[in-house]
Amino acid sequence: MRNNCIIITIFILFFICCDTSHAQNSWEKRYHNAHIDPQKYISDPHYLVRGRTLASPNIKIEDLQILMNDSSWYVRSKVAECKMATAEILSFLAKDKNFHVRKSVAENDNTPSSVLSILALDERWQVKFSVIESKSIPISILYFWSTSESHFTKKESMYRLAHKFSLFKKLIDFINEKQEVEMADKICAEIAAYSSVDPKILEFLADHRSWEVRLEVAQNSKTPINCLQKLATDEDDSIRTEVVSNSSTTIKILQDMASCEKDEDIKEEIEEILNENLSGESND
Repeated sequence: MRNNCIIITIFILFFICCDTSHAQNSWEKRYHNAHIDPQKYISDPHYLVRGRTLASPNIKIEDLQILMNDSSWYVRSKVAECKMATAEILSFLAKDKNFHVRKSVAENDNTPSSVLSILALDERWQVKFSVIESKSIPISILYFWSTSESHFTKKESMYRLAHKFSLFKKLIDFINEKQEVEMADKICAEIAAYSSVDPKILEFLADHRSWEVRLEVAQNSKTPINCLQKLATDEDDSIRTEVVSNSSTTIKILQDMASCEKDEDIKEEIEEILNENLSGESND
C-alpha cells in the first residue's frame, strides 16, 4: 500500500512538471512570435509577451494607446520607452503611479519639455536624474537645480554640465541674460574645478572676466597646454603661480615664463623647478 502511494505521488509530480514545462514553452513561443505579429499578442495573458510586442517594427500607435493602460507597470514602461510614443501618450504616462514608468518617460527623447518640467519635481530621485540626462531638458530646470540649495540635486546637475560644453554654454548664456553675473561666475568656478571637466569648457573659461574662475582653470591638471601658455602671462600673480605648480605645465612654458616674469617669488619657484629638471636629466 505504501509503495503504491509513493508511485502515485511520483506520477503526479511528473505530470505537474510536464505541464509546467509545457506552459513555459508555450509563453516563450508566444514571446518570440510577439515581435513578428504584435497585434495578435497585445492582449496576451503574460506581461512579458505583451511587453515584447513593443519591440516590433510592426507596432502601431493604436497598439500603444491600448498598452499604455496595461495592468503591468513593466508593459507601461515599455510603452514609455517606445520611440513611436506620441507627446499625448508620454504626457499620460508621466502621471503614472509607478516611478519606473515615469523614469522611462523622462528618458524618452520625444518627451516634451513641458512634461520634463513636471518630472523634474518628481518625488523620486531616479526620475529627477533621468530628466538631467535628457537631451531635451529645459534650460530653466538646469538653472533651478544649479542654483538650488539642495546639495544632492545640484551635484548631479553640475556633474552633467561639466561634461557637456554645449549645455554648459547654454546655461551660462541664460544666466547672463538674467544679469546674474555673480551666480554665473560662481557656477563657472565650480565647473572649472572638476577633475573630469570637458577641456572645451576650460578653454572657454581661460579668458573669463573673473580672476577666481581663471584661477580654477590654472589649477586644473586637465587644462590644455595652449590655455596654460595664455594663463602664464595673466596679470594676476596668483594665477601665474598656479600655472607654475600645475603638473601639466611643460618645461617650455616654464622657460618662457622665467625670461619675462617680474615677480621675484614666482621667478624663484620657476628656477627651482628648472634646476631640478636639469639635475634629473644629468643623473639619467
